[in-house]
Amino acid sequence: MNAQTSEIQTKIDLNNPNSVGVPGVVDVNYAIGMNDVTVAEGTTDGGVHVKPGEKTSFAIDSAFNNGKLPTWWESHVKNDEKTTMNVQFYAVVKEDGETKRVTLPSLSKRVVFTTDVLGGGKITTKTVPRTGAAESQPPKLRSVESEWVVPETGNTGIRTRTIVANPNKPGSVFAEHLSIDANYRVLMNDVQLVEGETNRDIRPGRTDLELSGEITDHEIQRWWVSHVNNDEKTDRVVERDVTVDAGFARLPVGGEAERGTVTTDMLGPVDSNATLPFSVAGRQVGRVSNTKAEWSEATMAETPIESSATLRNDRSESIHITEVGYRVTMNDIVLSDESKDKSIEIEPHSETTIRDTVPLDNSKLGAWWKTHLRRGEESTLAVNYYVVVEYHGYTERVELDALNYEKTVTTDILGNKSA
Repeated sequence: MNAQTSEIQTKIDLNNPNSVGVPGVVDVNYAIGMNDVTVAEGTTDGGVHVKPGEKTSFAIDSAFNNGKLPTWWESHVKNDEKTTMNVQFYAVVKEDGETKRVTLPSLSKRVVFTTDVLGGGKITTKTVPRTGAAESQPPKLRSVESEWVVPETGNTGIRTRTIVANPNKPGSVFAEHLSIDANYRVLMNDVQLVEGETNRDIRPGRTDLELSGEITDHEIQRWWVSHVNNDEKTDRVVERDVTVDAGFARLPVGGEAERGTVTTDMLGPVDSNATLPFSVAGRQVGRVSNTKAEWSEATMAETPIESSATLRNDRSESIHITEVGYRVTMNDIVLSDESKDKSIEIEPHSETTIRDTVPLDNSKLGAWWKTHLRRGEESTLAVNYYVVVEYHGYTERVELDALNYEKTVTTDILGNKSA
């Protein structure tokens, strides 16, 4: 071995159990390629003849061209640190005055190896056969089924079961030397809710794979914020990638991405055109109109609802608003429950618009998400507003019915439907 070449020594044992002699080996040709970069080739001279019933052996010395290593390494890196090495030997024989080149299958090999230089240096190798590809069929994806996993405590998740069928018989290329990579991802407005992956060898027949991944409360909050800020619309992508690694090729066997849209209208039931009366001590004193509720810019901490309502005083004495309160729940998970003291006077036969910001606590979304999944991806949003009114010596809580409602929302995140 020197700076230019690395020596490879190979010993060949020949056994002739036949009653006739083996034709004389004039020489041996060899070629070694790594990702189509020829790193060694040449001819080794050597005359060999094996008589009937005899055994013999001879050595082959070949030279590995070190100068080709930079070119090979570039191809190795570009191929995700993966190399297919082809080692091919031929015997040149002379029989009846005719020279023939005969493949030496016992020496000819195809080896696939991978490295992970930046990830810890792990090296994997796999020897794969060189023949039989034309007689083989690639494995097929039979089914992919996903389900939610909702524990009593901790993160929710998705479990995906995949069945891959390998129809090839033992001994063929796509039978004994395969591994399979399966990946699963759910993206909601480019927020990756969950990702799972697995890798294993597969044999002829059926192979069952299971992938699982967790969804953190943080990711649920990120998706919720994107959903609200995108006008209650989510672009959903469910990726199920299954690829067979045959050593010399990677074959996708199915699992195309599913795409869909999740849309909601959680504030839709607020009727801004409605005019409803309100009473104190059983006596109608005014009307509520022009009610509105709109999302403000959501953050990871909270989702604000900007609400307003116009109260008209139909009496000849002033009305005083001393308190404003609200309560918002989803599946009985309280997202907001507050009251605020006010000092608002509505003069006789006049009106006043009361505005407020209702902050939904996004830290509660993780608890809500579990209830949403347990109910088959269904949630009920309940909104309740009220004001406390003083009139003519009486104090009464008045429900703002035009702002109060319940709205049921459904999703189908793992399917391909719009909510």
